[in-house]
Amino acid sequence: MILPEKEYGSRVLHFIFLHECYHIRHRDTFYKLFLLLMQSLLWFQPFIYLLKAAGYRDVEVACDEAVVEGRDMAERKEYGAALLDCMEQARAEGQPYSAYFYHGKRMMKARISAIMTEEKKWDFVAFAAIFILLMDVVFCLWRVGERMYDRVLAEQERLQAEKYGYDENGKALDSIYDGYEMPACFSAEAIAEMVKLEPLSADAYSLEWQREDVYEEKEYDELPFAAKGPWQIRLKDADRYQDAVPLLLQRYLSYYVDQEWAAQWNPEESMYTLLESVSSRLLAGDKKEAVFAVIFRYYIGYKKEELMKFPEELLDRAQIAREKDGYYAYFNWTAKIRMVQDYVFELEGIAETEEVLRAYAEQELFEDVPVCDLVYGIDDVEAHILSDGAVSENAYQVDTGEGVLRVSGADGIFQEVPVSLEELYGRGDDMDGRLTSLQDGSYQVDEKKIVFAFGGSGAVPISVVFYEEESQSFRKSVVTENYFGGRKIYVDFPENSQEGFLIFTGERVVWQEATLLFHTTDGGKSWQRVTGVGPNVMTEGHSLTTGAVFINNRVGFLTIRDSERPEVWRTGDGGQTWERQNLPEAPEYYCMAYAPEEKDGILYLYVGMEEYSEYGGAKARYESKDEGRTWEYKGIVIRK
Repeated sequence: MILPEKEYGSRVLHFIFLHECYHIRHRDTFYKLFLLLMQSLLWFQPFIYLLKAAGYRDVEVACDEAVVEGRDMAERKEYGAALLDCMEQARAEGQPYSAYFYHGKRMMKARISAIMTEEKKWDFVAFAAIFILLMDVVFCLWRVGERMYDRVLAEQERLQAEKYGYDENGKALDSIYDGYEMPACFSAEAIAEMVKLEPLSADAYSLEWQREDVYEEKEYDELPFAAKGPWQIRLKDADRYQDAVPLLLQRYLSYYVDQEWAAQWNPEESMYTLLESVSSRLLAGDKKEAVFAVIFRYYIGYKKEELMKFPEELLDRAQIAREKDGYYAYFNWTAKIRMVQDYVFELEGIAETEEVLRAYAEQELFEDVPVCDLVYGIDDVEAHILSDGAVSENAYQVDTGEGVLRVSGADGIFQEVPVSLEELYGRGDDMDGRLTSLQDGSYQVDEKKIVFAFGGSGAVPISVVFYEEESQSFRKSVVTENYFGGRKIYVDFPENSQEGFLIFTGERVVWQEATLLFHTTDGGKSWQRVTGVGPNVMTEGHSLTTGAVFINNRVGFLTIRDSERPEVWRTGDGGQTWERQNLPEAPEYYCMAYAPEEKDGILYLYVGMEEYSEYGGAKARYESKDEGRTWEYKGIVIRK
C-alpha cells in the first residue's frame, strides 16, 4: 500500500489497514479482474458496464460491512468519519488515481449507508443487472445454437440428397421410399413368382453354406456395386444371403411404421433391426434367387392403447400376443429375394407362408420332400394362469400379487386360499432351487375343480388345498408323508370335482428320478397310491419328467426328457398300466416332448429341440383324434 503524505490518526490508520486486509483475505482483486475481463470481452453489451459498476461497489460495501460487523454505532460513526476525511483529502490534493480510501461521491453514499445500517438489505439493482445479463447470455447462446442447428439440417439435407436424390422441385428427399414402387406383396403375382422355384429340404441352406469354394470371393470395399432404393440391401458376406431377408422385411415394415427411422438406418453399417426373427427356412432356390419362409415378431408396446396406433395394414396380417413385457405382433411370411449384383440383394415379393405352401402343394412338386416338412405356422399357447395375476381363458382367476394366494370363481369374487406362498413355492429338490411362482400343472382352477398341490419336502409333506362345495370353504389334506425330494407335482380332476389324480416326481439321483401316481374319489380328502408312472415300473426310475396330464378318468400321459427321440407314455386304465407311444415321422433333433393339450376333442402334442421352452419357439406338432392311441405329424410350428 502507498499512503499519501499526510499524518493520520491511529484509529484512521487502523480502519484503513483493516479495510484493505479484508480485501486481501477475500481475494477481491481477482473478482475485480474478472469483471474487467468480462467488460473487455463483452464491450458491445451495455449491461456489462452496469454490472461492473455494481460489482465494484458491492466489493467495497461488503468490505465495509465486514469491518464494522459486531461494532456499536459509535465505532461505525468513527469509521464513516475516517472515510469522509479521506474523501476530503482527495478533493483537496486532487490525486484521483491514488489509493485515498475513496471511490467517488455515489460510491461513498452507498458505503456510508451500508456502514450506518445494521440490517442488510437486498441490492435490487445488482440482482436486476445479473438477471438481465444472464438472459442476454441465454439469448445469445440460443441464437448461436439456432445457427448451428440450421447448418446441421442443411448438411443432413445435403447428405440425403447425395444418397436419395431430389424430387421434381429440387428438394432433397427425406424418405428412401420416394420414387420407388412397392414390390409385389400379398398377391397372386407374388405367389406365382415364388412357386416357379422347386422346393428344397429343410437342411438345404445349411448344406449349401457348408460347401467350400462355391462362390468367388471379392473384396467388399472394392466392389463398385451399391444398393439402390429401399428394396435393395448390400451385404458384406454374399454367402450369408439369408441375412438380407430380415433387413428387407424391416424396410417393408418401416414403410408403415416409421419411415423417418428407415431413412436414417444404414444396414451396411449396422444390421440391427427392430424385428426379432423366430425362425427362418429356405423353401426354394439358391443364392441367385431364393424363397425364404420367416416367422418373426415385432414389439408394439406395453399398453393396450398402443395397439390402436399400429398400422391396420400390418395388424390384418399379424397375430397379436400379450406377453410379460408387452404386446407383440407375430408374422408368418415368405419373402422372395434375388441377387441383382454381387453382394446386392433385392426384395421381389412377400406373401403369407400358408398361401405359398398351399400353392406348392397344388403343383405336386414334393416327390423328395414331405409336405409336412414344409408346414410352418404360428400356434397360440393355451392361456394358463400366471402367478402375477394373469387371467385365464375362463372367468376363473388366480392372484399372488399381495403376498397371499387368492382365487376367484365364475362370479369374479376373490377369496383367500389358506396356504402360504412359502408352502406353495417350496419343494424338496434343492438342485432346482426355490420357486418364484406357481408351478405349471400344480393347480387346477376351473368350473370342475379349484385345487392347488404343493409340498414334497421334509418341512411340508405332499399336500393339496381344495375348495369343497359342500362346506363352501377351502380344505387341506395330506397326500403322503413318505417322500421328501419333490421336484414337480401335477394335479388333475379331468371330469368332475370328486375323482382326481396327482402325479409326484422327485427323489432325483443325478438325472434319474421316480414318478408316482396318487388317486382320489372323494374330492381330495383322501388319496391312495396307484403305481409308478411310465417306464421301469418295478424300480420307478427314469429320466426327468417334462409333463404329465390326465384328459379324463381313464386316459393320461407322461412325457420324459430325452436327447434322442420323443418319449411319451400313455395309460388307458386310470394309471394301472402304461405304454410308450410311437410318434411317426419325428424330425431330426426334435426329441423333447411335453404333455398333450386338449382342445375341441383333439389332442395336440408338441416336441421341441431343448427342454426349457415349452411355451415358445419351434416345435414339431402332432395331433390325435382317438385319445392318443395314434398320432399324426402336422409339421413344424412356432409357439407364442
